[in-house]
Amino acid sequence: MATKVYKKDNLLIIDNGTKKKYLNAAWCSISFDSDSVNIYNNVSLGSGVHDILFTDFQDLSATPYATEDAIVSYLSDKIG
Repeated sequence: MATKVYKKDNLLIIDNGTKKKYLNAAWCSISFDSDSVNIYNNVSLGSGVHDILFTDFQDLSATPYATEDAIVSYLSDKIG
């Protein structure tokens, strides 16, 4: 299922089509596994990791970003 990740004001929104999660974009960081991006909410201990498969990652316009480099470029001005 596609997961849209986008920024509105100071919120990073993660929308999987069923549920939206709202994170303070300034408090987010990322890491990668072989097939997914992990978005961390650095303030929320324990429940602050959101894993999104490369094949599911999209922006608000449903444009896919399927590689680590593409996701880093997309998120670089949205988090941190």
